[in-house]
Formats: sequence, C-alpha cells, structure tokens
Amino acid sequence: MNVIKLTHMNQKFIIPAHSRVIDLDQVPDEMFKQRLMGDGFALELLDGEIVAPMDGVITALFPTGHAIGMLLEGNIEILVHIGIDTIKLKNKPIDIFVSVNEKVKQGQLLVRVDLDKFREGNIPPIVPIIFTRNTLFSVKKGVDEVQCGEENIIETYD
Repeated sequence: MNVIKLTHMNQKFIIPAHSRVIDLDQVPDEMFKQRLMGDGFALELLDGEIVAPMDGVITALFPTGHAIGMLLEGNIEILVHIGIDTIKLKNKPIDIFVSVNEKVKQGQLLVRVDLDKFREGNIPPIVPIIFTRNTLFSVKKGVDEVQCGEENIIETYD
C-alpha cells in the first residue's frame, strides 16, 4: 500500500472553504457514504468560494464545475465534488476559475458557488473531498465551523 503522509509536505493541507466539517457518513449520497471513490471528509459550505488546499495541478474538471480532480504536492490526489446532485441544476450555480492542466497555488480560487441557486434547487451545499489514493488522514475532533485557509484541521497518522 502506498501511504502518503501530509506531515512530510512543504505545505499543510488548508481548509478550502468557510464551512462546517462533516463526516462522509453524513453526506446524503450513498457513493460517498460507502467511500466507493475513496475516503475523505466533507464540508457544508457557509460561503461560496472554494480554494486550492495545497499547491498542485488541476487534473480533471467537469464542464459544470461540480467536480474537480487535483494532484497536490507529494502525489496526493483529491476529488472535490461540489454539491449533491448538482448536475441536475440548469441555472449554472458554479463559476469556474481554473482549467485542466493548470498549476494552482494554495489558496487560489477554484470555483465560486451561488448558494442561493443551490437553495432554490434544493441542492445541499455539501462538498465531499475525497483522497483518491491511499492517503492516511484524520479530521481534528471537536471541529465544527472552520474558516477558509485554516490549518491543522486535517492531520495524518504517524
């Protein structure tokens, strides 16, 4: 098993949005609950801006902007999935600020979400962040509301 430890990186993994941290078990989608794409955590957005959690490259970007693949420093691969059933919305609730193969810096704006359009479409503003490779991590206990750019919320096992 290829285990990646975030603590050995030059950067710490930052929280990419002002949000509430929730467990994947609380995500109203079986694919994420069952961790079929990998393990991770989720954010319930309180603000519509989502930034890069570390330096990296955009490896995949769905045309609607609801799913972004990233290869981060240290060969960490993540999927940022914006909303649940977001693709059903026809009102274009996501503005995209990056493109495939673009190098991004930690804190760089990736997308802006119109939370009012999410509410109008009954789409939960939940953002699963999935580690698609074998990355060991933990979420700091007792964390609820977090600010965009906050460090030391995502920790690794030693």
